[in-house]
Amino acid sequence: VNPGNGPGTSINSDYTQAIDILASGGVTIIGYVHTTYANRSSALVETDIANWKLFYPKVNGLFFDEVINDYDPIKFKYYTDLVAKAKTRGFNFFTANPGWLTYQGIVDLFNMTLVYE
Repeated sequence: VNPGNGPGTSINSDYTQAIDILASGGVTIIGYVHTTYANRSSALVETDIANWKLFYPKVNGLFFDEVINDYDPIKFKYYTDLVAKAKTRGFNFFTANPGWLTYQGIVDLFNMTLVYE
């Protein structure tokens, strides 16, 4: 789900209703978070992560968009830290979208990796 390039700035009742329907059907619901290839401030991404749980508590996973596709230890740590923080908030499913072939570390960190759009 993606109400506003992420969770938005407040609860959207249309999304709450749709999420309730999906959850009642046993769907794994993931919320969109963009990372701008590890160039977006981790504090802003963490705010999105927190707001997903605050606004839509039935969202149980995250879709990290614009993920790096080549190895950079600092940028890889950016993602490992974000996934770890998301897990402490109760998220349990993570998708990465580098949009292209990527390296094994990204594949191992996330439950699902999209390599083609």
